[in-house]
Amino acid sequence: MFLEYFYFNFATLSILLVLVVFMFLNRKSDIPSANMYKYFILIILILTVTDYANEKLAYKTAYGFEPVIMEADMLNTIHTVFSVIGYWLRPVVILIQLIIIAPNKRWRLPLCLPAVVNTVVFSMPLFGVKAGFVFINNRWHPAPLHATVYLVVLIYLVILIVFSGIYFRKKDTSRCQMLMLMLFLSLGFAWLEYNGFFFARTTEGTVICGLAYYIYLSTIYQQELTETITRKELAISQAEMKILRNQIQPHFIFNTLTIIRSLVRTDRKKAIEAVNTFSKYLRTHINTIQEDELISFDDEIKNVCLYLELAQADYPGRIEIVYDLKVTDFRIPPLILEPIVENAVQNGISRNGGRIIISTFTENDEIVIRISDNGTAKKDLTEKAVTRTGVGLDNTQKRIELKCEGKMAINITDSGCIVTIRLPNRRKQHEDIDRG
Repeated sequence: MFLEYFYFNFATLSILLVLVVFMFLNRKSDIPSANMYKYFILIILILTVTDYANEKLAYKTAYGFEPVIMEADMLNTIHTVFSVIGYWLRPVVILIQLIIIAPNKRWRLPLCLPAVVNTVVFSMPLFGVKAGFVFINNRWHPAPLHATVYLVVLIYLVILIVFSGIYFRKKDTSRCQMLMLMLFLSLGFAWLEYNGFFFARTTEGTVICGLAYYIYLSTIYQQELTETITRKELAISQAEMKILRNQIQPHFIFNTLTIIRSLVRTDRKKAIEAVNTFSKYLRTHINTIQEDELISFDDEIKNVCLYLELAQADYPGRIEIVYDLKVTDFRIPPLILEPIVENAVQNGISRNGGRIIISTFTENDEIVIRISDNGTAKKDLTEKAVTRTGVGLDNTQKRIELKCEGKMAINITDSGCIVTIRLPNRRKQHEDIDRG
């Protein structure tokens, strides 16, 4: 008998097994409404038993089942019980799916009302009331209220359409499309069974819909989990960038004030000019610096020029600046170049003078920024020279990685220091996409 039951319900049981495996694999995940699927599986299993029992009791079928020989009254009673259970549970299966799909919990009680009415109507045959159906001589006959189950299912399908509309208005197109797919599958199975293409196969359609929606919920859960992790990582990155930025700002201001203090001792007129230059810098760029938003490379170069004006005032005739800017149409975080230039001035050429070269160009679909100086003699390649890659440059490197997905390399040689920044060429990437 078990093999006959398995054979009769092979497709349904196979799909249920797939669903169970998915649930087991996701047992540690907090998938919405996952617990409801336990009831869904239990009811489907009961329906497979009732379908098989009704088929076994009713007549010899194409599956080769022989009719059961027993007294007519007993046969009618058993057949009635199994049929009542089937009529009870079919709308409940759809109800469980609707509860899982429902936009919020307030829908749950109204959704249960049609199933409750259906249960009352199809409980009456147990008490001899000819309401939904009746068995006479082991033959099923409809009763006046037999259409109740179809009406309830129709109501639930209409509600499924309503839910699809709600999610469509919410612009949740993926959920809307999934619900419409479930609707068409349900209608398709019902139409095929109604027109006699197969018998007792709507359960398989229901299970397919349940499995499809569970896979959908799992996918959405994984997407939401990934988005949550991404948002948290972004928040951490932003917090880290703020820390890095707040470390660099005092570093820049301290160096500038040191220059002004030095000028006060040697040339008060230049000190006043330096204060004016510094004030101009702060008025123009302080808001951008605080937000750490990307600024144009031209604006950053202006910042560097203001700083170098102060440095040249402090070291007159000892600092030569060369600009070789072949590309400037891109954006970078503020205070990216200044710490590098400050290091070149403070640790490279401040004592003996020298040249700083700032150049930009494109190479291998990247924008390259290179700042070099000739201020480190071979004799100075000591631990002190190596410390030129200190907090300022370290923070600059991290900000470039976090904000621009770029890279920075520092090369100290016997002839000076070269700092190379490589940034993705966003404009080139967009042009390639447009041509594609």
